[in-house]
Amino acid sequence: MTALIDFEWQRDSAGYHIEKRQAPHGAAKKLPDGMYDVVVGNGGPPDYYRPLDDEPSLFAILAATEPNAEGVKGFVERFGFLTDDGPASGNPLLWQPDIRSMRVVVDQLMKGNHEAIAKAFNKSTQGDLNIKFDFVHGRSRPVLSLAPKDLKAALWLQVAQHVSGDHQLRLCLHCGTGFVFGSGTGRRRSGHYCSDRCRKAAHAEKKKG
Repeated sequence: MTALIDFEWQRDSAGYHIEKRQAPHGAAKKLPDGMYDVVVGNGGPPDYYRPLDDEPSLFAILAATEPNAEGVKGFVERFGFLTDDGPASGNPLLWQPDIRSMRVVVDQLMKGNHEAIAKAFNKSTQGDLNIKFDFVHGRSRPVLSLAPKDLKAALWLQVAQHVSGDHQLRLCLHCGTGFVFGSGTGRRRSGHYCSDRCRKAAHAEKKKG
């Protein structure tokens, strides 16, 4: 059965900064009291976009993210927070379990160990998603549509699609980030770079060398 991922997310159009904040209550109460470097939005209008359409291997970009304030800020500036948990969303310490889990996934994808990936997937907290039917032009039957609640759930759903589909993972020759290729990814099996930016940067370095 073919399923569509219907997911729109947002990021702060004015960007983000890092500031010291107390450990928030609620979702982040697992943290000891104290001051933490936290990624915070600058208060601009929300920029709505469809991250999975833009990045077919976004889960691998999360895996390559450094689990500190600067690393999380770099990811958030491009893709937004993983969750919508208020102040807790920008605390890098709360990102660490997700980054570790995605690193296990990428490592085992490179090895072709789908059993280990399944175990990591089942142990993770994937988040919530809504299931519905959508009608697509040209089809008489409805298509199953999966709508993740947040970016974290969307990334685990992206992992599930890659593992169950005819996709493979390769490391970018320029930046080392993993990217998927194969049927339906829009990337050729002969490609060696995760993005046009890396491809152009690698070619520029060759010219200098």
